[in-house]
Amino acid sequence: RYARSAGRTGMGAVMGSKNLKAVVVRGTGGIAVADGMGLMKRAAAYGDKEKRKFKRNFELGTAGGVAATEAFGDMPIRNFLGGRWAEKAERVSGQTMFKKYGKHERSCLSCPSNCTLVVDIPGSAAGHAPEYETIGAFGSMCECDRIEVIARCNELCNDYGLDTISAGNTIAFVMEAFEKGILTEATLDGIRPSWGNVEAMVALLHKIGKREGIGDLLADGTRAAAERLGTDLSDMLVEVKGVEVPMHDPRAFWSNALNYAVANRGACHMEGVTFTVESGLPFPDLGYTAPMDPYIPDGKAELNAKMHDLMAIYDGLGICKFYIVVSYGPTILAEWLNYCTGWETTPEDLMRTGERIFTAKRTINVARGLTRKDDYLPKRLLTVPQRDDIGPVSPQGMERMLTEYYRLRGWNAAGAPTEARLKTLGLA
Repeated sequence: RYARSAGRTGMGAVMGSKNLKAVVVRGTGGIAVADGMGLMKRAAAYGDKEKRKFKRNFELGTAGGVAATEAFGDMPIRNFLGGRWAEKAERVSGQTMFKKYGKHERSCLSCPSNCTLVVDIPGSAAGHAPEYETIGAFGSMCECDRIEVIARCNELCNDYGLDTISAGNTIAFVMEAFEKGILTEATLDGIRPSWGNVEAMVALLHKIGKREGIGDLLADGTRAAAERLGTDLSDMLVEVKGVEVPMHDPRAFWSNALNYAVANRGACHMEGVTFTVESGLPFPDLGYTAPMDPYIPDGKAELNAKMHDLMAIYDGLGICKFYIVVSYGPTILAEWLNYCTGWETTPEDLMRTGERIFTAKRTINVARGLTRKDDYLPKRLLTVPQRDDIGPVSPQGMERMLTEYYRLRGWNAAGAPTEARLKTLGLA
């Protein structure tokens, strides 16, 4: 079954605006590996350990972590208004989904992680189960605890080419605006999107996918919709650089607050994945062997700088970021790369390359006018607690992390890489 539509940041819309239908690549030859035997032996030595770690962390796919993530306070509720969702999280968890509708688990070709849960849920075509982000976006964010409806929303997003994170955020935004009387049944084409109204969720997705009526207003996301409405809705917007915040609440892990603020493409948990290390995932290669205090700014700038560089390397090498679970750092990545290419790349070489990649992206943003003011955290996350025991991110702490990050990066006070740093990286 067709799944995993690449909707995030609207790349399909960008392609469409350029009249680009598709990019087709056809290979005709094999892949030459410098030391194939050495590579196979090294991979075999890692296989069993990787399988055990993957099974512990990704059993039943990312949906298997729904209940635990809610318990951490990392799962956003009601457009990030906060609260608890424990019982409802259990109802839409991977464990419940597999018990009721599960068929089997599946991995990508040759991967030791069975991270894909295959299900047959009534109302949707059998196939790929909703992932954690989708369950959060259409579940806790919209107060929907029916996995059947979440699966249907997931399927519609795949069919329309929509990002489930931004789509769910947008619907939650509409639900809050409707509750506050900012949007009415008349302006919403007769739809009454109260919290948990599943018929309204499906109807709004169709409207957005077809850009019909209110869907045309919502199709460009929450910030664009707020600007067109002409009302100050900054208290309700949860986005960075126009990209809606993912289903990992930065109030639970302050490193993620900084990650969202400085990520080059807007709020993106995968650009740094810092919260995994902050919560205790060991990365001895980078100097991390124990959990960090999640509610203080100390050490979070350095963690972000290191993880941004490492994740840029993951992207550059075409490696799935789930391999952070087995703590793949620059040492082993350099080793694999050298087996494949015959190069003599060092871990330090790789991390410098990662910094070059991240900094090159930053220079593009700077050239288009982005400055420190664009490296922000939404007002709601700085003023509203996630729940009784998890407060908002401190504005002072946020500024401190941002200033320290700029210093470590060799950027000026406005957030632009200095000429000296660009020369050091070979970018000037």
